[in-house]
Amino acid sequence: MRRTQTAVGTYEDTRCGICICSHRDSGTCSDIHVFNNIVGGAEFVGMTGYTHECGDVSDILYNNTVHSIEGKGIDVQLDPNSATQLTCAEMSYSNSYKCTE
Repeated sequence: MRRTQTAVGTYEDTRCGICICSHRDSGTCSDIHVFNNIVGGAEFVGMTGYTHECGDVSDILYNNTVHSIEGKGIDVQLDPNSATQLTCAEMSYSNSYKCTE
């Protein structure tokens, strides 16, 4: 993930559409829900975020569409606060198309 440091010491992803919890060195992310979005034309990745437990329908990443990305469509990460996601993790009703990776 390309990132730049801002004047106030935080980071921003300049080549990502919606990047949630994409910097693992920034601490844990919790209670963040990304749903009903459309991302198009991002330069590196359309969307990042955490997965949820298998068998649940969750709005952590829910009903999102990513398209026309010069790179990855949706790049999901396991939730580090979950003990079960090493064996099974899901994302609900999100899709990507016209992505190069």
